[in-house]
Amino acid sequence: MASPPSPSSAAPTAGAPVAIVSGANSGIGLAACVALASAGHIVYAGMRAGASADALLAAVAAAAGPATNADGTTDAGLSSPSVGAVHVLRMDVGADASVTAAVASVLAATADRVDVVVANAGYGAIANVEDASVADFEAILNVNFLGALRLVKAALPSMRRRRSGRVVGISSVVGLLGWPFYGPYSASKFAMEGLWESCFSEYKGLDVHFVLVEPGPVRTGVASRAFIGRSPPTDIKPAWDTFLSTKMPAMAAAAQTADECAAYILRAVTDPSPALRYMTHPSQGALLRAKVTDLDGAGAAAALLSMVQGPAGGGDDRRPAEAQHGTDAAVPGESGGGVEGLD
Repeated sequence: MASPPSPSSAAPTAGAPVAIVSGANSGIGLAACVALASAGHIVYAGMRAGASADALLAAVAAAAGPATNADGTTDAGLSSPSVGAVHVLRMDVGADASVTAAVASVLAATADRVDVVVANAGYGAIANVEDASVADFEAILNVNFLGALRLVKAALPSMRRRRSGRVVGISSVVGLLGWPFYGPYSASKFAMEGLWESCFSEYKGLDVHFVLVEPGPVRTGVASRAFIGRSPPTDIKPAWDTFLSTKMPAMAAAAQTADECAAYILRAVTDPSPALRYMTHPSQGALLRAKVTDLDGAGAAAALLSMVQGPAGGGDDRRPAEAQHGTDAAVPGESGGGVEGLD
């Protein structure tokens, strides 16, 4: 694995903030790298050894920002390292040693400085709980949740020493309300939400801010890499078929772009007093309010049931107006906003 540039050859310009972004070779991670670099950050773009950096480097070049490889070399047609440089950082978030070594190499190159961490790497899963194996759950939790945890634990001591930092977790609206057939993915994002909320109060007094960015549907290539179950129990299949045939197309129709999500990430990084969470798809708010205002869960239950059997059926319908009227934009996106797969 190539080493990052040494501090003498590529240390950040004085005052230039340093960011590490995981899952950076495509989708939201790529867009976040471009947005942060364009705002003057030195960006270490984390991706696995087998992932291509071509799309990232091309996007940085198109945005007129300099891009370098982790060994300090500059790709053809791109300018020299300077403020806003993007360095390719080979890192597998699913492996302790890889994350530890990658972050240590960044700290060595930046005189122990990391200002921003964006825990974005992950992959989607759509499956019935009986269809998905325990190994399937372990795999997605290892990347989506434990991968974020590894990155946080590696970078946090430096932030604590410097009394400054932003730790941004790319969660999802399905990390707040578990949609049908999103069990494995929702579990991984619920875990992230809980960790970030706990750390928020623990570290705020040190000016280290834990922030959640929660996309809804986003147009990325993650669906092609998602684990999708194919054999739910026979008596569950009607609900499965309804969800796939009605709600999945609605999610696609309501999708945002990765650049739109990256704008929220940049806000989370640059707001003087950051909020705990930034929801990128404001229309999702009405559904989520049903969860927190109905303490018995009736509003959320009605909204969830409508995704697999439609609104008919009587009973206490306390869904918000958007859900009752079938507004597509009120439906969350596949893989919780396109967090990019296994990068």
